Amino acid sequence: MTEINTERLTLRPLGTEYLESVHEYATDPENTKYMIHLPNESIEETRDFLLRAENEWMKEAPSFIEGGRRNRASDEDRMECLYELYVDLPEKERHGMKIEMHVHTSEGSPCAETDAESIVRAYSEAGYDAVVITNHFDSVLYGSADSL
Repeated sequence: MTEINTERLTLRPLGTEYLESVHEYATDPENTKYMIHLPNESIEETRDFLLRAENEWMKEAPSFIEGGRRNRASDEDRMECLYELYVDLPEKERHGMKIEMHVHTSEGSPCAETDAESIVRAYSEAGYDAVVITNHFDSVLYGSADSL
């Protein structure tokens, strides 16, 4: 199972072992009011989502892994910047990661401070051979693959 560790954070794939905590989060209207396809209405709906995520991680080359998507102003008048993660590379580069940044880099935007280099470093340390970061229009913003 893929795991990414940093000094302050450990990221693990979602799976059914997190059913209770994910369901608690996914059914809370306050947590999910700016998110697509949420809140969940039943524990079965949450279980189905976790099973799909778990099944993708079991594959040699996951086809789609969603990290999160939202663009929301918080109470502190800051923007929360998340991104979508998925593998979408040719077979010869199956150990690659493409990250589509869902951020706006206009001057003054807090998202302009997103550090692509740190994201690439974390995935490289996790053993990925290729990491490509694009914007909404698939223009390459940063990459570590020789094929760029």
